[in-house]
Amino acid sequence: EGISDPGWDYTATSITRPAWRTAAIWSDDEDDEPVEEKKHVSKAEAKRLKRVEEEEAARREQRVLDGEVEAPQMEEEFERLVVASPDSSFVWVQYMACCMQSGELERARAVARRALQRINFRLDEERLNIFLAWLNLENTFGTEDAMAALLKEALQCCDQYKVYTQLAAIYGQSGNAAEAEKIFKVMVRKFGKEKEVWVKFAIFYFKSNKLNSHARKQTDDKFLF
Repeated sequence: EGISDPGWDYTATSITRPAWRTAAIWSDDEDDEPVEEKKHVSKAEAKRLKRVEEEEAARREQRVLDGEVEAPQMEEEFERLVVASPDSSFVWVQYMACCMQSGELERARAVARRALQRINFRLDEERLNIFLAWLNLENTFGTEDAMAALLKEALQCCDQYKVYTQLAAIYGQSGNAAEAEKIFKVMVRKFGKEKEVWVKFAIFYFKSNKLNSHARKQTDDKFLF
């Protein structure tokens, strides 16, 4: 049985959930491989073995990404997966989801923190996905103070426009229209020269049935060239 919805919306990040199948991530053949005695190898051979291991890890991750294998269910499996693919926000978020499904919110937060520590600081989109998943967690289960502290950190570490845009989506998808509106108002102050911001704001009002004269004035005035 695959991981069920832990109570958040994956669409707030660029991550999608595959349709998990029944094959195990590590096959019986792999589990039954005999353990060879450690032998002294040359630097060239050690380099080759490391490359082979990295390629195998990449193949395993791609099988997970393609939904060809079953979602990990045990902590040990996730630990092996994040060690093999430490820069993949996909596997870290799946790990968080597994913890949340078990009601272990603190453990999910700890996984998120580990992910931010492990993912290469140059991989902005991967790190952004972790922050968005964590913000989603705090919005659903946390406190306002926890949400505010995490948002401050995310804005310091990631593209602010992307953080605000996705945070507005998180609030909107969770039915928190008041907070979503606050975020949109921040966005039009900070990024008012971007037409996309005003379009998103207008769409938000339309979907929220708040397209009153005040809302129309905010957006209409922007597009009177």
